Amino acid sequence: MRYKNAEMRDVLSFRERKSFIQEGMNKEGLTTVALSLNVPGPEKRNKRLDYLFRRSVEALEELLSENRVNILKRDVIAEYGGETLILAVEGDPGKIKDMVMSLELAEPVGRFLDCDVNRPDGTKVSRVERGFPSRKCYLCGNDAKVCGRSRAHTVEELFSFMNREIDGWMREETADRITEAARSSLAEELMTNPKPGLVDPFSSGAHDDMNEETFLKSIDAIVPHIRDMCLMAYDTEDPDSLHDRLREEGLETEKDMYTATGGVNTHKGAIFTLGVLSAAAVRTFKEDKVSPIDLRTELGKVLGPFRKELLHIREPRTNGEKAYLKVHGSGIRGEIETCYGSIFETGLPALTEAAEAGLSTNDMKLFCLISLMAVTEDSNILKRSGIEGLEKVKKDAQKLRNIELFRKGEHIDILKGLDAEYSRLGISGGGSGDLLAASLFVYMLFGG
Repeated sequence: MRYKNAEMRDVLSFRERKSFIQEGMNKEGLTTVALSLNVPGPEKRNKRLDYLFRRSVEALEELLSENRVNILKRDVIAEYGGETLILAVEGDPGKIKDMVMSLELAEPVGRFLDCDVNRPDGTKVSRVERGFPSRKCYLCGNDAKVCGRSRAHTVEELFSFMNREIDGWMREETADRITEAARSSLAEELMTNPKPGLVDPFSSGAHDDMNEETFLKSIDAIVPHIRDMCLMAYDTEDPDSLHDRLREEGLETEKDMYTATGGVNTHKGAIFTLGVLSAAAVRTFKEDKVSPIDLRTELGKVLGPFRKELLHIREPRTNGEKAYLKVHGSGIRGEIETCYGSIFETGLPALTEAAEAGLSTNDMKLFCLISLMAVTEDSNILKRSGIEGLEKVKKDAQKLRNIELFRKGEHIDILKGLDAEYSRLGISGGGSGDLLAASLFVYMLFGG
């Protein structure tokens, strides 16, 4: 949306709508919880404030769910005068106030939240009556009402402090959130089984130099670097400057991976893919956008300088370069060229289809992997098994990519057979495995 400073009529309209909705719920004999931000001054909405509000809504609803508080009604107001979530809930108003106070007291941004709890008769449950301290001033820590009445601080001082605090929190929270998704997606890819020719907890597939333990060591080595890449992306607007920093960090990540695995390449492709995806996710969240389409837009910007660097090959030296020239569209370079079409046009739709079909988590991941193997020009297969091997894998996967087979449970025996065959032939779709992890990463953060 286009932001603008709220005028007095905007603020009054916002307050009137909020009161109207609360009163309506109270008249039905319901307890209400209203979540808003305490924002000094006329600028009630901006990207930082909207992000904090959205994340706070998620935290509040998760808190109520964990404590088995039923939500009976839900309403959201989002205007120039501010944002608020209003819930009608079941439960003792006092106990619910105690519960939501954990959000208000959370450091460092809980102080900016206002979680009002109204009894069915419309009276407010105050924090003081529940034994909590009165609100403190953002700046000096004195009683907020005293500072407000005496105008001890200017609106500009308060608003500037609030935005700095939110920005610092958002930087760390975004990096933590994305890093956790990266770790989870890599671990989930490893745990998926049976994967034809690939490493899982029960098989080393076509590999005699790696196993589950090798992968776990590799993940532990990679993940801290992903967080560093997130912070770089948060602090760096210019795509060219970001490219240089990501490239340098990626090379350091590879070194740590090889050290952890004893020289085995477990995740080289995943390091690049999750690195650029993580940077793009940071930029997407900073814009307070939440869809896969938004992520792909930002990913295109992050990949811009990499296209110039990696897609113009004069003399092929690496296996990836040779594979890309041999089969156009293969490997990381093929994904860069299409802005990771395999993820957004195959991986995510496959996960969505599998979820809608009611498949188990493991079967969802297997269906996604098979869908990717059916279309991916996997440079790892090209390197190990040539064009003939790649065509065989794609043909096998295309036959198996049938949601009804998965619904009936008939896919497992087929996959076990393919795993035995590929392991014997040395066929390993490592590129597809990396894309499965990447698809899971996007699905965890943005949905399908």
